Amino acid sequence: MVAGEAGLKCQSSGACDMAWGGKVGRMSERVRKQFLRTSNRRLPPKENPLGVPRAVMKALVREHLPTDVDAFNEKLQQLLKQE
Repeated sequence: MVAGEAGLKCQSSGACDMAWGGKVGRMSERVRKQFLRTSNRRLPPKENPLGVPRAVMKALVREHLPTDVDAFNEKLQQLLKQE
């Protein structure tokens, strides 16, 4: 019996897994764990509600401010008021 006839899905490495029909729930446990471990389906990082918003920090970086803390804090406060 050939792998294609038995409903097996063969990869170039020679390993064959049962065809899973495009649904994660129908994969075997071993295949599902491998798929979820290697697939790149990460969500974007959450905004910290207690911290400075990411957009404000990116705007500060684009300003190329000097290392003076007072200038940095002043610009930070201006950007926070605009938000």
